[in-house]
Amino acid sequence: MVATPATTVALPTHLTTVDEFEQWQTQPGTDGNFEFVRGQIIPKSMKQNFQFVVADLFA
Repeated sequence: MVATPATTVALPTHLTTVDEFEQWQTQPGTDGNFEFVRGQIIPKSMKQNFQFVVADLFA
């Protein structure tokens, strides 16, 4: 079971570079709990949950 975090911040879909992401992340209203992975913004907790699922597959 994967829990999805409740996100109140509208995540942009137009960012293409890490620099653009970092500028967005410094704006008021973002709490800094996001990562830029392969052109997508994901909550850090979602990435951690994914890592545990992948680790369980290889255990």
